Amino acid sequence: MNLLKRAFSLSLLIFAVCIVVPRAHAQSLSLGTLTLQNNHPYPCINAPNGNDFLAGSTCLNATVSGCPNNVAPINLTFGWFVPANSKGTVVMFSGGPGTTPAAPVGDMQAYAAKQAKTFEVVQVEWTTAWEDPSPGGTGGNILDAACRPATFLNFVNTNPILHVPNTGMCAQGSSAGSAAVAYSMAWYGAASYLNNVELISGPVLSEIDQGCIYPKQPDLTLCGTTRGVKQYGCSAKTKAWTDNQTYVSPYTETVDVWSGVPINSCATSNASGYLPVWQQMSIVDGTSGTISPTFNYPTTHMHGWLCAGYATKNHHLLCDKPHCPNNSASEGNFFYQRFSGAQHPPGFQLTGVLNCVQEEGIAQGTDPDSNGPASTAINNDMTLNCHI
Repeated sequence: MNLLKRAFSLSLLIFAVCIVVPRAHAQSLSLGTLTLQNNHPYPCINAPNGNDFLAGSTCLNATVSGCPNNVAPINLTFGWFVPANSKGTVVMFSGGPGTTPAAPVGDMQAYAAKQAKTFEVVQVEWTTAWEDPSPGGTGGNILDAACRPATFLNFVNTNPILHVPNTGMCAQGSSAGSAAVAYSMAWYGAASYLNNVELISGPVLSEIDQGCIYPKQPDLTLCGTTRGVKQYGCSAKTKAWTDNQTYVSPYTETVDVWSGVPINSCATSNASGYLPVWQQMSIVDGTSGTISPTFNYPTTHMHGWLCAGYATKNHHLLCDKPHCPNNSASEGNFFYQRFSGAQHPPGFQLTGVLNCVQEEGIAQGTDPDSNGPASTAINNDMTLNCHI
């Protein structure tokens, strides 16, 4: 029986009974419920943005509902590809609104193709931005909306077709996709089952308020030294660099829409009244009743990858202003600075990638430690660490 037929037949048996997603543990925010829209898997090439799914993947349509504080239900399509002798599962979250499985710049395509040689690859696309709790422009609390990717991650983890028990359960996200993973770990209990995460160009929503302060804050130093000690986790050949702290257009407008504040508020003279609102929904310093974020991940390997330098062509940086450089590195570092030798994921590393193309082109960049392609280093890191 070929892999596609196997996926179809097994999914008819398993997905029919795996509808309700278990709640996260008591110290985390509540998850929602994932419900399949039908029980008829189909080739992902026939899905919206079908070419962005890994070739040969099988898809199903679903809805996530029941997230707290009146977050609207959201539809999604997810696809899975099962290679021979899979060693685990890698769930991939693309950047931006997540409405394609690879995002407009194809940020997940190359990784998916390589990782599918070793792992079952699961991809997702949302019908609207997962970050917007109320589609249609009314926005709201992004922290509440993060219940959606957290619910999906937990569904994958508990479904034996998507994740075979006693194998690695891992995740990879780019830009806002890395924020989806980080929210899931910090607020929704995903660190209790994720064995490895690769976070690329972010998490970009770590301290939203810091990115929206007006006037612009001084640039942030990453992987610097304090009293002769280098920032914890920075890789051996990652050198200190600085990054803009403030969101740039069009990301300022995106933050406004997702968070439900008037357009032209983030990073403008109108920002001050909304800073507490943005702080409350951030990954790092958000608040939600009696629940606080956790940054203690004793069983989750984690590697952050941020742009530290940009490629040149004919002596010109391949980084077009005003949107490049953006603040994805500084926002990511607000998250990574939460870890230390006493409170850290095992094997945590942060790498400043060189020769990026445009603001978040890490896949085209160079890993300073191997002096090879950053995309290869990321795939190698996943292969090394995605195991129980």
